[in-house]
Amino acid sequence: MLFLSKTEKNLIKEAIIQAELTTTAEIRVHFDSHQPNDVILAAKTTFEKLGMTNTKDRNGALFFICTKTHQFAVLGDQGIYQKVPQNFWDEITLLLSEHFRQNEFAEGLITAINLVGKKLATYFMASHRDINELPDEISFS
Repeated sequence: MLFLSKTEKNLIKEAIIQAELTTTAEIRVHFDSHQPNDVILAAKTTFEKLGMTNTKDRNGALFFICTKTHQFAVLGDQGIYQKVPQNFWDEITLLLSEHFRQNEFAEGLITAINLVGKKLATYFMASHRDINELPDEISFS
């Protein structure tokens, strides 16, 4: 992927790890190199393929970014949408849009991941028995 350095990818992964220390929720970032007609549908398909509906509390969150069009979607599983208000996700989308417009992809994702982690921790607080159900690595297709 052309617009993220290895260092930036590592910083994004570290943001995921840090965010998940305080919550049982699982956060993933996925970059898609295709040009989908419908970015939401592509994100939903990827959400399923990544096994994000298999978390114990149905509390996975996905940042899906199309590298060709710079379109993106932020999706949560059922458990998240039952608890976290829509206006929070609207704010995250706006924040990402502003950063992406300025070509601040890594900074935008890291900021958004931190905010999502904090919000999800209020509903899905981590315990000493929490296990990491999904990989923290960025995925690509």
